[in-house]
Amino acid sequence: MGSPHQEARDEVQPEEVTEDGEIEVPWERLDIYGFFPGIWETIKRAMLRPAAFFQAMPVGSGQIKPLIFYLLVAEFQIVLQMLWDMTGVTSGMTGEGEAMGISAVMLLVGYPIILTMLLYVMAVLVHACLNMVGGATRGFEGTFRALTYGSAPMVLTLVPFVGPLVGAIWSLVVTFLGYKYIHRTTTAKVILAMLLPLIPFILLLAIVMSMAQRSGAPVF
Repeated sequence: MGSPHQEARDEVQPEEVTEDGEIEVPWERLDIYGFFPGIWETIKRAMLRPAAFFQAMPVGSGQIKPLIFYLLVAEFQIVLQMLWDMTGVTSGMTGEGEAMGISAVMLLVGYPIILTMLLYVMAVLVHACLNMVGGATRGFEGTFRALTYGSAPMVLTLVPFVGPLVGAIWSLVVTFLGYKYIHRTTTAKVILAMLLPLIPFILLLAIVMSMAQRSGAPVF
């Protein structure tokens, strides 16, 4: 039986493997794949073959292309949600011109800036937790790539109502696999690293509930 890395390489065509034996990310090779085929093939691989995709993920090519991929998926998601809201398929924003003007500015300028800031905060936090449990073996960029390419399932917002929820759960699973296979670490370490940021909130909630019970006030 071959190694996991070898099995991952076996799932792709020979021309998709780099000289170092790593599987190329189509989005990062638009000179070969083109824009739309490149982003679509990357989304498919991340969603349908995440173990192979992340096991052979090249690390060291920078953060710009993964960041742009993440922002494009996020923009696609918010545009679809706005479309469903405007057409009345789902409840949400109205179609008033002023509201749409504000939304357009936020979509093109504010939203990407806010998303980028939140993404880096999350990446730093998760990477710090992975370091704490000894699960970060390939540096910050590895964690960053897991987060960005792990967002691929959010394109399921294309399906009204259930799409965003299914996409969010699927994205969480894909990102989890990204941490595990990019960093070559264990499932237990990844789970612990993902739970660590929740511990302060759990402790705070426990303290509040305890104080409420002692005072006789209703907890909820």
